[in-house]
Order: sequence, then structure tokens, then C-alpha cells
Amino acid sequence: MKCAVIGGGAAGFFCAITLAEENKNAEVIIFDSGNQFLRKVKISGGGRCNVTHACFDPRELVKKYPRGQKELLGAFYTWQPKDTVEWFRNRGVQTKTEEDGRMFPVSDQSQSIIDCLKGEAKRLGIDLKKGMAVKSIVHKNSQFKLLFSDGKIEEFQKVCFAIGSMKSSTLAKSLQELGHPIQSLAPSLFAFDIKDDELTKLAGISVKDVSVRILPKGDFQEGPLLITHRGLSGPAILKLSAWEARKLLEMNYQFSIEINWLGNQKESDLRNSFAEFRIQKGQQFVKTKIFEKLPRRLWESILAKVKIDPDLQWAQLPKKTESL
Repeated sequence: MKCAVIGGGAAGFFCAITLAEENKNAEVIIFDSGNQFLRKVKISGGGRCNVTHACFDPRELVKKYPRGQKELLGAFYTWQPKDTVEWFRNRGVQTKTEEDGRMFPVSDQSQSIIDCLKGEAKRLGIDLKKGMAVKSIVHKNSQFKLLFSDGKIEEFQKVCFAIGSMKSSTLAKSLQELGHPIQSLAPSLFAFDIKDDELTKLAGISVKDVSVRILPKGDFQEGPLLITHRGLSGPAILKLSAWEARKLLEMNYQFSIEINWLGNQKESDLRNSFAEFRIQKGQQFVKTKIFEKLPRRLWESILAKVKIDPDLQWAQLPKKTESL
């Protein structure tokens, strides 16, 4: 059996390795349009490779995905993060879990994962062909004919596409003709560009735990947030862009957001805190840093935004300002 795996990323290698292990007589070839295999693995996780996440209950794991939860549940009962951890451990790559649940190789080097995947491919006799993009695919007489960018045509009994985004691919039409529905793409996992001079002045500030949502009725996403010279980024923003990807596309990326800089602290709790400050810290200036979570520059910027004199003492602060 001659098998083609299109895409030389992590998914493509894992597919080819599994196929070769389960079918000892299969001829397996990985094709990639680029000149480097596993190039995204190389840079993932800041060069450390975020292998998987420490969530081992399929019912909880599907909740981490913005779409396709029903379809993924069955798949995760077949294969889930603990299987990935065991797979790499059995091949000599130990992993570790960080505080936020992300799992990395103990070496903190993505090269450990690359060497493992390439080593397995070599052990199993999988052929690697780079710089070969598939231009079209036709199925006839139980054979798949693939036309490559160099003009060559090859036939295979089995073909797997592991190409990730099809944004720039010419294969959509061929795959539709084979009966595969194609879902239109929506950008995901992106930072927010915001033109605001006052925000730009705060570039470089990060807050460890915030809640952020799309107004008026979006769901909150939590995590670290980073203010950049272009707007907002960080895990909380990236998660929000993923969960609201379709909605943001429909809104043509013109939208308002709400940020709770104190994470999940309720407004009523904050009002109570302000009341206590008037009594317990009445002689302190309002500009004094009072929330450990908030950098001082950010707190001063918030005061300026709502037009509160930072040189007021807490005891002098009008009660109506609690609603600002």
C-alpha cells in the first residue's frame, strides 16, 4: 500500500508514524511545500514547544475548544493529552507541567520533539520530500492521483491531508469534488489593534490575571494581558479572539470590549473596598498603589481617565466617584 501524507508538521509526522507502525508493509511518504519540516514546532512555545496541556478528562478538555465540542468528545476518548505524554515518554522524551497547565519537554527545547519525530520517521523508513506542493487531487479506479508543483503526477492508495489552514491552498476545489465540505475560515488567536494614544503610553505593562469580554453580552475570558504599542495582547486576548472568532468576523472587527483589571472581582466587592479605604486609609493619596495586581502606571492612568484628582486623599473622595 502506497500512502501520501500531505503536510510536514507535527500532525503530518504523527499520522505517518502511526500509519507505518500499524501497516508494516506500507510505503509512506510525507510531502511538504516548504523547505523545512516541522518548522512551526521549532518556534512554538517560544522555542520550547508547548507539547500538550495537563487536562486528562475528555469532558473537561472539550470545554477548552471554542467550536466542535460534540465532535471532539469521542475523539478525546480515543486519544487525549495523557496518551501524547505517554507516546513521547516511550520514545525517550520526558515532559513537565507548568503552573498554568502547559506541558513542555524537560529540556525546554523544541528540538527534542523534532528529533523524536524525525527519528521515528527514519526508523520506520518513512520518506520525506520537501519543496513539493500538491496542486490537485483526483480519485479514479481506487487510486488517488496527485499533481505536484514540479509537474509530476503520482498515484497512491491512501492520502491524508495534514496541512492546517487552507488559506493560501489551491486544493479546496479538489477536496470539494471528492465530497469534503469546506468551512470558510475566520482568523483566530490574534492580538487587538487599538488606536488610542493614552493606551499606547502604557505599552509594556502586563497584568497577570484579568477578565475580558466583547460587549454587550460576550462571555468573559481570563488570563494575563499585555499592553503593546499596537493595542492589547497576551493569553486573555488570544483566548477571546479564538472563542469569538466568528462573531468578530461578522462585526468586521469593529467592536468594544470590557476589561476587569482585577480578574473576577465583582463591582460590589470593589465598592466595599473603596468604602473601607475611606475609613482605614483616609489620609493616603488616591494615587497610592492600593491593588497589588495593578501596576502603578495603569492605576494612575485609570484615575486620569475618569477625571479623579490623584492628589486627593481617600477620605476626600466623593462617594459618587465609586460609579465612574
